[in-house]
Amino acid sequence: MECAFKAFILKYVTIHPDIIFINKKFSEKTWTHDPTELVRLADLESRLKYDMTSNLLLRDHWATVELWTVESRYQRKNQIEAEGLFAAVADQPNGVMQWIKGHW
Repeated sequence: MECAFKAFILKYVTIHPDIIFINKKFSEKTWTHDPTELVRLADLESRLKYDMTSNLLLRDHWATVELWTVESRYQRKNQIEAEGLFAAVADQPNGVMQWIKGHW
């Protein structure tokens, strides 16, 4: 999912190449692993908010995904937590990854 967001950011930069000159730290900010920041950098924040108003399952999935941190990937998870994160990302058609693909 992080790679998908970063691919979308590359697409955004291709369309708006001046962003890296207007915002000199833009490239540096893309090194983040924070899903919320990646959505913002990809200029998808307003789309996500809009889509979550009509798709409550997507909203719930996003609430799970945005809790993910670099540190949390090293923490032990029980089966229910792991399956919950997987479902939030991979659910068809309401998972976050499916949502990202819908905006490519």
